[in-house]
Amino acid sequence: METTPPSQPKKRGRPKGSSTKTKEERDKELQHRMRGSITDKKAAANAIDEKYVQWKSLVPVLYDWFANHNLVWPSLSCRWGPIVEQGALKNRQRLYLSEQAS
Repeated sequence: METTPPSQPKKRGRPKGSSTKTKEERDKELQHRMRGSITDKKAAANAIDEKYVQWKSLVPVLYDWFANHNLVWPSLSCRWGPIVEQGALKNRQRLYLSEQAS
């Protein structure tokens, strides 16, 4: 009766020293990927700028009032005040914004 030797599990992964790409090829691929991400970021920034310009052109149509000035500090709180005029199609209401003073 013949006994079979215990089989060892198959080794997984790539054998040592069998790299398919040289270091130069890996460096070129990394540079190419980095260049692609920079152009992707520029394209995304351009798309955001275009959306902002479109929104800015529609502000008079969308809003009755728009404060278009930069604040030194962000508004810490805002609160709706009483309704000044109430109509069938639109209401006029006060809005209180706070600004921080130094």
